Amino acid sequence: MIKAKIIQISSKDGVSFFELECLNLGTNLYMLALNEASKFALNDEVSLNFKSSDVVLSRLRLEASSLENELKCEVAGITRGEILSIVSLKCEQLCFEAIISDHALKGLNLAVGEQLFAYVKSTSIHVSA
Repeated sequence: MIKAKIIQISSKDGVSFFELECLNLGTNLYMLALNEASKFALNDEVSLNFKSSDVVLSRLRLEASSLENELKCEVAGITRGEILSIVSLKCEQLCFEAIISDHALKGLNLAVGEQLFAYVKSTSIHVSA
């Protein structure tokens, strides 16, 4: 779970954009959500989550991309399946997983201990008080 503080909220027509300072990661994450602005205020401390299936992995840092949430990680473990594989990741004090196709895992040719980038779309971040 990611502990964060809300440092910016922009809203229009029921859509809110949040900038979140991650207290246990040393980076900021961004979230787009419908009808959430009235539930939270600046400086609120919240918990952030995302689904393992919403994580995109890349060996190289993406440039000129709409993916705003970038986490530099280390591969902590790999569980191969026939169709789906699970890549366990460590990013500072945060441990999480990425569920990807075994086909994608073969293409990435990852090994435990390697550095890579994990990306999460701003629409995939979920917040709770």
